[in-house]
Amino acid sequence: MQVDPIKPTLKAPGIQPLKLKYVKLLSNVAFKFNLRRFIMADAQGREVRRLQSSTALAAARWQVNAWRATRDVLREKLVEAETQHLEWERKCKEIKNK
Repeated sequence: MQVDPIKPTLKAPGIQPLKLKYVKLLSNVAFKFNLRRFIMADAQGREVRRLQSSTALAAARWQVNAWRATRDVLREKLVEAETQHLEWERKCKEIKNK
């Protein structure tokens, strides 16, 4: 099976592509716009990273404070338990000595 080659379509007479004036100016404006957009995106990215690190730091500080409070409570309970243990040992010795 043979396929006919594609024939180029004819252009209507009088249509010409537009020629840009100030090509350099347009490309410079576009470049500056894109550069500004990328600079803003980079600044936003840095701000997000800063907020994430400060949030992580705040969370870590909160966790450290919670652990310290827990440690203090556990130390108090340990002192109470040791005191009770010593009392029971004394009572046991008194009972044995009788």
